[in-house]
Amino acid sequence: MHPFAPAALLLTAFAPPAAPPPTAATPVAPTPVAPVSIATATPTVGAVRIVKTPAAEPVWRTDLSAAFAEAGRTGKPVLVLFGAEWCHYCHKQDDDTLSDAGVKKALAEGFIPVRLDVDEHRKVSEILQVDQLPQAVILSPKADLLGRTKGYHTAAKFKTALSRANAKHAAARKAARVAAAPAETQTH
Repeated sequence: MHPFAPAALLLTAFAPPAAPPPTAATPVAPTPVAPVSIATATPTVGAVRIVKTPAAEPVWRTDLSAAFAEAGRTGKPVLVLFGAEWCHYCHKQDDDTLSDAGVKKALAEGFIPVRLDVDEHRKVSEILQVDQLPQAVILSPKADLLGRTKGYHTAAKFKTALSRANAKHAAARKAARVAAAPAETQTH
């Protein structure tokens, strides 16, 4: 697999958003929270307490350089989701697709998710050939293209795209391990 966009080129084009200037803010006292009893908040079945846990939540990053560094450590692919404040279908995808428990779980467990505003990161969007919003570009830790979604997708279609990208990534990793394995020596 050849790199889609050399990681070095991609990362040099990325400039993290500037931090807002520090302001002198008056500390706000924390609001008291009433204690909640877990025993009364969770139903029981027989002698077994059933605790419902929320779906895994993806941690959206905004620093592409840090995301690729993390991908290098974890071996997970990077999903770069491009959108814009003015994009109606970006908001629709947020509300409908990205709120789906299955999509959340797939993103949290299988990817390093990054959100970039296309207006703030024009150079990165040009390098990754973003021509429609919303758009997700899925890259290996070495910036090989694993997949792409263009436009709004339902949760089911988005999960399918994530699965395909993960399968492509797994196949590429397996091929790399086989290629790197020492050749077996034959004895006569």
